This record gives sequence, C-alpha cells and structure tokens, in this order.
Amino acid sequence: MATNTPIRTPADAINASLTLMGYKRDVGSLFDGSEAAQKSLNVYAQTRDALLHKFDYDWAQSTVVLSLLKTGLSTGYFPPTPWDPVTYPPPGYMYSYAWPDDCLKVRLVKPAPLFVVNVDPQFYSFQIYNDNGYTPARRTIVSNVENAVMSYTRQVTNLQDWEVSAVDLLIAEMTRGLAPVLLGLEGAKAAMATSDEPGKMATAEAENR
Repeated sequence: MATNTPIRTPADAINASLTLMGYKRDVGSLFDGSEAAQKSLNVYAQTRDALLHKFDYDWAQSTVVLSLLKTGLSTGYFPPTPWDPVTYPPPGYMYSYAWPDDCLKVRLVKPAPLFVVNVDPQFYSFQIYNDNGYTPARRTIVSNVENAVMSYTRQVTNLQDWEVSAVDLLIAEMTRGLAPVLLGLEGAKAAMATSDEPGKMATAEAENR
C-alpha cells in the first residue's frame, strides 16, 4: 500500500486511510473537530496499540531492569507473620515489580546478566498481576526471578519510528474501522475491496517475521 505522502503523524495515517476509502475530506489533526477526526479519535490509539500487541516487531522491543516493589518471605507465611497483600507479593511468588508506563506486552522476564552473556537462555515464569494491595490497584509483574530484567513491547506513538509495512497495516486497519461509520455499510464494502489486499500483504509480512 504505497502512499505518496510520507506518514509522519497520526493525521497523515488517517488521511491515507480516508483516501483509501474514497472519503472526500482530509483532517488537519485528530482534534480539528471534523466528523472524520472525531471518529478517528475513537479508534486510532486502540488500533495502533492492538497492532503492536499482536506482532512482536523488533523495533518496538525494549529491555529494562524492573523496579522492585515487594519481596516475599522465603520462610513462608505463618503466625505471627501471615501473608498480607499490602506487604507481600501474591502467594507462589517472591518478587513483585512495577509495570513500565509504556509497556503493552511482556515478552520475557529473566535474571540480570552477570559478567558473561547467557548463551543458553531459559524460560522464567511470570504473571501479570493486578495488585489490590495498592489504592488504586496497580498492574504489576510477579516472578521468582531476583533482580529481574524484562523484554517487552513498548507503546510506540511516533509513526516515524514504525517500519513502512507496519504503517501500511495500521492504515488498512483504520480503513476497516472508519469506513462503516463514515461511509455506511454499502460504502464500506467498496472501501474494503480496495484496502483488503494491501492489508493482507502487510499482515502476512508481520506474521512471517
């Protein structure tokens, strides 16, 4: 799905989608108040993040040392020290870590490397845990890995950091989401006939990585 104009902003992606579906008006921004902009606001961020979550793009991967929140008792929880959700991770886990603000999906959790590179990586279990010991509740990562490092898919909001094929897929997905609400069902069918094939090609490329 080649576009004549470089896609640098959300408005560029929306306008490419509008052109693809045959919509006659462009948006100046997602906040210009037009019907297309208002409808786009409802679906753009969700569509963008859903694609990042679905496909493990290399360019969307980050690795960080996790921030420790809580440590469990290696001796277990017995009176006079019972398990307390405010103080300790959930039973079965020794460590609770903070969820990075830009994290969309956890890919793996592992120990921090020491001295030499680990050439035989192992899987380490973890769980995404909604910790009600905080008010309000916090999303956390719990694991038995001490000093944990996490690789994850980050929320990439700058489209200039996206690969071209991923932007093509975003445009195709936006077309599917916007065409029915802007063109009606019959108009959407015609738009889908135009956008489906490029969208399938971009999807296939992402899935074959």
